[in-house]
Amino acid sequence: MTGDKGRGMMAGMDDAAGADWAARLRASLAGAPMSRIDTPDAPDQPPIQPPSTHVAVEPAAEDAPTPAEPPESVEEAAPASGSAPVQAARDINEVLAALDAAPPGPVHADLAPLPRPPLFEAMQPTRPAPIAGPGHLLSALELSLQPAAHPQAARPVAEAFAPPPGTFDPADLAALDAMRADAAAMDGAVVDWFGLRTPIVLAPELASHAGTVLPRLVLADPRASAGEWIGLAVSVVGARESWRALDVGAGRGDLLLAGAVAARRRGLGLSLHATEGESERFAVLRAHAEVNGIAPTAHRFQQAELGADPNKLPRHAALAQDWLGDEHAWDWVRIARPETLWVLLRTAVELLSARVRVLSLTTHGRMTEATALRALPRAGWRLVAEAPSVVDRANPRGCKSPGVQVWRGPLA
Repeated sequence: MTGDKGRGMMAGMDDAAGADWAARLRASLAGAPMSRIDTPDAPDQPPIQPPSTHVAVEPAAEDAPTPAEPPESVEEAAPASGSAPVQAARDINEVLAALDAAPPGPVHADLAPLPRPPLFEAMQPTRPAPIAGPGHLLSALELSLQPAAHPQAARPVAEAFAPPPGTFDPADLAALDAMRADAAAMDGAVVDWFGLRTPIVLAPELASHAGTVLPRLVLADPRASAGEWIGLAVSVVGARESWRALDVGAGRGDLLLAGAVAARRRGLGLSLHATEGESERFAVLRAHAEVNGIAPTAHRFQQAELGADPNKLPRHAALAQDWLGDEHAWDWVRIARPETLWVLLRTAVELLSARVRVLSLTTHGRMTEATALRALPRAGWRLVAEAPSVVDRANPRGCKSPGVQVWRGPLA
């Protein structure tokens, strides 16, 4: 059979003939660059031919045509050195080598990297300018407060601040409505509901409201702070001849100075006392007062911590009981320092009841809130507004954000 003859010839090819055929093939490719799919470390082998699409079928009869005979020698089987397949392989390698050696071309405009906008810098709020040294602080701030070209009118309290029914006494809301100021807007500053002017350089978080009269109370946490403003309004409306106020831990003085501006507009005299332990905040407090026409030197503004335990007073601290004794009656007292508040609630409720009409407490935990709710009603105090602090679950004795309690005392 023809198939048996071909298989016999292939089996009869010795190793020397196969090696000679491979050597001839390598010689035909000498000088051509190696393609990217070559494996130089692999052993010498004949090239792998692609599979044939011809399917051999065993003839059905003896007289059927026989397939072509296999080559009688290695020379007939090996391709010539100049044959087309080898030349095609050389051309492909030349193209690949030329691409590797070519310099990179210009990047298309659509693919060019865009410059990254300075988003971080653009989003940074303006920080307050450093204030230091004695003298008139307005020049240090370099403020330019001019009437705005298009002042924004304030809206009634019903539109601006509408708590759920029953949250506050209607008379207390009426006191807040009475604090509305018909003030003109000023460039570079915010004018609030009470008529207080706050330069943006002192309050970067209000930058989006610059040059406007706020039509409502802008509060970081309305639940915790709305009661403070209502208690402040109640104290101003109930004051006679002068408004006497003490702010322990005043910070920027938003509440204290807003009440002072509203009281002055109602023809009341002012007796302002404020303490702030942090030097930069104290400088901002003084500057804020001067912007609103209040000279700190005419009142008692002191950079100091105010404690209540004479045996544990911090360095350079004053005693809160001594400050409470400066006036025979206070229209408004705010205590924001937690250590001072804790001691006063436990040891000085009688003094508070005899001297204070409206007491605003900034609470820093449920224990302080519970102590106030237990001690003050026994002494005749009435709760005006309340919002609990947010407890830190990791440390239940502390809080994530403070709460507020506003009380009206027996003198009110």
